[in-house]
Amino acid sequence: FFFKQKTAYEMCGRDWSSDVCSSDLNNFHLAANGAWVYVSTSNSGQQFDGDNIKTVDSYLKSEFNAVEYLLSVKDLTAGGNGYYTSKILTTHDSNNAFITEYAAFTTNASLGVFTVGTNTTHVILYFDPVNTVANCYVKHVRTVL
Repeated sequence: FFFKQKTAYEMCGRDWSSDVCSSDLNNFHLAANGAWVYVSTSNSGQQFDGDNIKTVDSYLKSEFNAVEYLLSVKDLTAGGNGYYTSKILTTHDSNNAFITEYAAFTTNASLGVFTVGTNTTHVILYFDPVNTVANCYVKHVRTVL
């Protein structure tokens, strides 16, 4: 028997000019065995006011054991022109959440810190802005592993 592996274009089954098709293909990645694998991603953005800890995102512990985030924070405080961009990996052991941050950079001064926590069902990603950042916008792209 001979099996032909489908290309991403064949899997899509539509014309490359279609915006829906090309955006769908962003979620397909070539695995080490040569197969195209679908990876679930989502993105969101929200504006935060005040300098207390904010919930950025959460995911079900029962569905995912690890999530990768690409995060961008913009200081919207009057006179603020700071940016903070980071990649974060989170995981859990059903009771505790763990976080590692890499590829982080800021312009000007620090804007805040990302942390994780858990409740009975979810892992929760938090952002704690520094006292001088009373208004900020946080965008994230989440890739579940």
